[in-house]
Amino acid sequence: MTGLSKMAGMARLKPLHVKLGAAVIALLVFMGLTLAVNGKTGQRLKSLQNEAASFDSARAEYESIRSTLEPYERKLLAPVASASEAVQEAASEAGIKKNLSALKPFAEPASKGFRKSGVEVKIEPTEVKVKGPKGELSEKIAPGIKVSLDDGVITVAKQSDSKLHRALHGLTRTLVSNMVVGVSEGFSKTLEIVGVGYRATKKENDVELAIGYSHPVLIKAVDGIEFEIPAPTKIIVKGANKQVVGEIAANIRSVRKPEPYKGKGIKYEGEYIRRKVGKTAK
Repeated sequence: MTGLSKMAGMARLKPLHVKLGAAVIALLVFMGLTLAVNGKTGQRLKSLQNEAASFDSARAEYESIRSTLEPYERKLLAPVASASEAVQEAASEAGIKKNLSALKPFAEPASKGFRKSGVEVKIEPTEVKVKGPKGELSEKIAPGIKVSLDDGVITVAKQSDSKLHRALHGLTRTLVSNMVVGVSEGFSKTLEIVGVGYRATKKENDVELAIGYSHPVLIKAVDGIEFEIPAPTKIIVKGANKQVVGEIAANIRSVRKPEPYKGKGIKYEGEYIRRKVGKTAK
């Protein structure tokens, strides 16, 4: 019984030794980690101190260089400052605003003129009438635009430099110029007919097109428009009004627009037709 009780006592003491050993090991590990962390923190602190010292030295060097260059900077900028003051004083004396950044460059000329001999021009407050060998045309004058005639030169002027008046300025000048050229020389537009059996014939003042339909297509002439057919596959539209000439030519082209595979149809002279590759039989 005595031997068994001793063995039982030793069994009860063994877990206590194990717990003490584990506690000692944990304490040693914690102390090691603490020392490692303290070592890294110390190294980081030393590096920060070194960086602060280098920054302070760089700042001191910058201050010394700045103090050395400051007198030269005053000498260089003194003429500029005096000139700026002189300009501002002159501007104030003349009644001009001192805000020089608001100054704008010189505006474009407020008038555009041109001359054409053999043309009669009559200018009314709201309309311009032009008469020449090819006919007579007229055009309305937009508000804010003034058209004048002086010594055979037609001048178009704008009321202000606004965006609207700038646009109407150039537009009015172009329209009046087109009228002068139209009544003196005229405008023309040439069309070409491409396709087997396609042709154009003139019937009195009109044009008849055989363009692949079951019936011929008749194009009637309007006032001031003439048709010429120098060849069965060529049509020339002539007139004094550039806008009407272009519109009639576009209407003729729309009867049979050129298709992209063989290029058959009616096209403008010199017009490029982008071709497509057709399907091939297998």
